[in-house]
Amino acid sequence: MGGSHAPPLREVPTQTSTPKEPKVNKEPTTGKTTHEINAVEADTPDTFGTEIPTEGLSDNPNVFTQRTDPFNPHHIQALIETVTIGPDLSPEQRKEVEDELKAYADVFALSVGEVVVAEGGIHKLNIPEGTKFSKNPKPRNYSPPQREYLYDKLDEMVAADIIERIPPDKVKCVSPITLAKKAH
Repeated sequence: MGGSHAPPLREVPTQTSTPKEPKVNKEPTTGKTTHEINAVEADTPDTFGTEIPTEGLSDNPNVFTQRTDPFNPHHIQALIETVTIGPDLSPEQRKEVEDELKAYADVFALSVGEVVVAEGGIHKLNIPEGTKFSKNPKPRNYSPPQREYLYDKLDEMVAADIIERIPPDKVKCVSPITLAKKAH
């Protein structure tokens, strides 16, 4: 029988594939050691870690046009309706924020599938040599609705090439997934 065989979802493929070589800046260094630091100085909003509301979005293909037609009026309207603009703004300030959203509609995604790769972006972790990581996380018990939600989100990210499946022997570190509770 011909055709390609893909393993069922959430199962380990029987053949291992070689991951793509990441693009790395291989220019000679000056000998100085630098350490990148990420710092957030802003206050953490009350909504941090809560789920992004999607009930206002529909399956209308005219809305999800960030890659093909980001300035489509349906896309822009859905974007403005999705973004929460603080109530402390004056009507003029609110209009100014909406105008900025309209002007930069091409950089906002309404779904995971619309997220694009940032060319030239390199994520580097400065991990001390010899650091040991857990490969056996404590199992989490998810309710059937939580499990269904989690698997759907994982499948969505795999389909959007945000994450990929790897064989168990390639795993270097694992961490349990925590589902954020909805704010009510």
